[in-house]
Amino acid sequence: MTLRLSLVTAATLSLFAGWSTHADTIALSTTGGFSTSSSGDQLWGWQFGVNSNIDVTSLGIFDTRGDGLAVAHDVGIFRVSDKSLVGSITLPDGTGGVLLDGFRYYSLGSSLALAAGEQYVIAMTMRDGNADSQYVFTNPPTTAPEITYVDSRFDNASNLAFPTFAGPVAPGIFGPNFLFNDGSAVPEPSTLVMGLIPVLLSLAASRRRSLARNAA
Repeated sequence: MTLRLSLVTAATLSLFAGWSTHADTIALSTTGGFSTSSSGDQLWGWQFGVNSNIDVTSLGIFDTRGDGLAVAHDVGIFRVSDKSLVGSITLPDGTGGVLLDGFRYYSLGSSLALAAGEQYVIAMTMRDGNADSQYVFTNPPTTAPEITYVDSRFDNASNLAFPTFAGPVAPGIFGPNFLFNDGSAVPEPSTLVMGLIPVLLSLAASRRRSLARNAA
């Protein structure tokens, strides 16, 4: 029995050995510019290229004063090649989510895979004259190495859609942002449990066989 328990312990430790925390990366940061609200129902965003496969975990927008969002905003990511929406969430008003480097983020729930070599647009809804001002005409943004900033994006619309106009302000509107990881994080807890199930079943079966032999 001691040997079987040792084998289970070794298997458990081997699964946990690769299970480390994996901090999400901020896609973009910028400075300068001035804050303003929309002059109508509009879409604000920016286009970027993906240099290596990433998993987007959270979407957010700039919280100018860090005191919460005044109204709800839809935020989504579109693939440029076919203008399709690949993922979106609604950011509610209030102080929920996570405030990080001036942006308030909400988790997507399940990560969104973006492929290397593709270009995407992240966009947000900006209702007419809402109190959640964003920054325009900023200094050139800094991005994580996994992505490359391309241009700003804009359109007039009340609902989330692909913003058709590129480059309305230089260099961009911020606006929406996202957090991501490179997919190297090791198994989620559910994956770990699934990996342990065969080991535990094998132990139980072995234990039953041992009891049967002893009873005979």
